[in-house]
Amino acid sequence: MSIPESEQKKLFAKSGNRCAYPDCQKLLVAPASQTGSPVVLGEAAHIVAEPSVGPRGTSALTQSERNRYENLILLCSRHHQMVDADVTAYSVEVLHRYKDEHEKWVERRMGPVDEVMDLRPCQSIRA
Repeated sequence: MSIPESEQKKLFAKSGNRCAYPDCQKLLVAPASQTGSPVVLGEAAHIVAEPSVGPRGTSALTQSERNRYENLILLCSRHHQMVDADVTAYSVEVLHRYKDEHEKWVERRMGPVDEVMDLRPCQSIRA
């Protein structure tokens, strides 16, 4: 089972397109080159692993719950590898704390992602 696109979109939005590892905050979508498209560098890392034999995989979470936004943290590839290589240092609790602190950081800078949007058409800017 893979992570649903809607859960990935929520993760990228609430993470502000930045790595959630403390003090990293690298942008996770590289701009398009003159001849190419933007490149997604971010990785939706599982806090509790998708397979029960994976990093931090022992959990009562169902397979579906393991692929939901609540169990995902957005990381750059370097930090994804680090947290999966040392499950003692990067426990479920630690990763949830990183995610929570990062999303609060994003919200302080950009405003809440979840606030109700004004659905009226945007006014065009006139030069």
